[in-house]
Amino acid sequence: MAITSPFDNYGILIGTDWNSNQWKALPTEQDLAQTNMENVKENGIMNTFTNFGHEIFPTDEFGYYWGMLPHQMTTKSDKDRIKDVKVALIRSVNWEDGQNYIIGIYAFAEFTKGRKTSPIPEIEGRLEMNVRALPSNIHLVKNFINLTTHTNMAKLLPAGKLTPKKNYSYMKKENVLRILDELTTLNPDDTKLKSIKLKILRSV
Repeated sequence: MAITSPFDNYGILIGTDWNSNQWKALPTEQDLAQTNMENVKENGIMNTFTNFGHEIFPTDEFGYYWGMLPHQMTTKSDKDRIKDVKVALIRSVNWEDGQNYIIGIYAFAEFTKGRKTSPIPEIEGRLEMNVRALPSNIHLVKNFINLTTHTNMAKLLPAGKLTPKKNYSYMKKENVLRILDELTTLNPDDTKLKSIKLKILRSV
């Protein structure tokens, strides 16, 4: 068996459904109609609609904000790998242009199942969630990385990390840091992004 370093699983690139309301409200009817995610087609909605509502919706009693990553792993081998993950890089395909984007970050997250009361009146009851982080470590960037048209994908992502059937990929430390550099280049005035990046760099 090959010996792996914790830095081999430093990050995870993981997909979510597209939300024209910035993952702070319910997706539009067009979002639901055009989704390429089978679980969204089957259920009509996913609990991802609050993923980046951390600045407007409440945290839990410990100060954590809960989100939903549709493809969070459940097998034992994946649980062994995901314990090393420091950064979840969230990506989504915009149905309007067909492009694949890195849209935001959950840094220093805990990948565990939980439930939270729906923060919006349109949805009643409690929502199934599977990732939590402090609001200060969750961020939706303004300018996304376009993975479809990026001119230097080999630098950002190793071969085979982004395919139509690959819903999540573990990322080595160096790739995570390169993606953070690219996000910073695209969002030079984003002070929260810089703060999260600095915390990640100090944790290495």
